Amino acid sequence: MAWKAQGRDLREIPYRAPLGVWGSWIGLFLVALCLIATFYNALYPSPNSSPDAETFFAAYLATFVVIVLYLFWKVWSRNWKLYVNLMDIDLVSGSRPLDPSEFDNTPEQNRSWGSRILRSLF
Repeated sequence: MAWKAQGRDLREIPYRAPLGVWGSWIGLFLVALCLIATFYNALYPSPNSSPDAETFFAAYLATFVVIVLYLFWKVWSRNWKLYVNLMDIDLVSGSRPLDPSEFDNTPEQNRSWGSRILRSLF
């Protein structure tokens, strides 16, 4: 997203993830699903049990530690922004410039199914 926002060509990226940005959204969804499942498991550790505060906090303590550490870092750094602006992300440091001849100009639609599968796996 920052790449497009700064007006750069996506073909300049030497490696592109097979699922692209969608892979990040899928990963975020799966992490949220795991957190919800862990919350439910901490609340009801066995099928016939009732919610117990001591058991819940013992099982779900890591979440509270992460929240406390996040808040501590925000206070310590005095940076209250929740995200980094797309135009402020540094895309140049540490990268090597590519020649336009090195761009992968082969459209994905023109590749065979076998080539697409191999490209997505490796």
